[in-house]
Amino acid sequence: MLRRLTPRRILRSLRRRLQSLFGSAKAPASPAAPPVEDAPLARGAIDSPEVFATLARGDVVLGGWALLGRDRPASVLVVVNEVVRAEAETGLARPDVAVALGEEGAASDCGWRAMV
Repeated sequence: MLRRLTPRRILRSLRRRLQSLFGSAKAPASPAAPPVEDAPLARGAIDSPEVFATLARGDVVLGGWALLGRDRPASVLVVVNEVVRAEAETGLARPDVAVALGEEGAASDCGWRAMV
């Protein structure tokens, strides 16, 4: 049975995926993994569309920001139901993020956008 891809399902799936990627500061124990204290903190948010936004059928443009420590990540993937649906365009200007986080040195080009 195919499930209808609604904006709410997309956002829920993206939030779960972001929480699984960014939600915990603990790294899995592995000899090759750096100690948790040395690993940069990954964090981000999905800003658009808004949670209860009404969307037309067709492609949905998602946007947000992501930081790895104080730098922007090399890539951002949009994953829905554990399937990569898009690689986001990164490097978009988001000077508001550093201000909101109170981190003057955070990358101002940490924005991303993807069409799903």
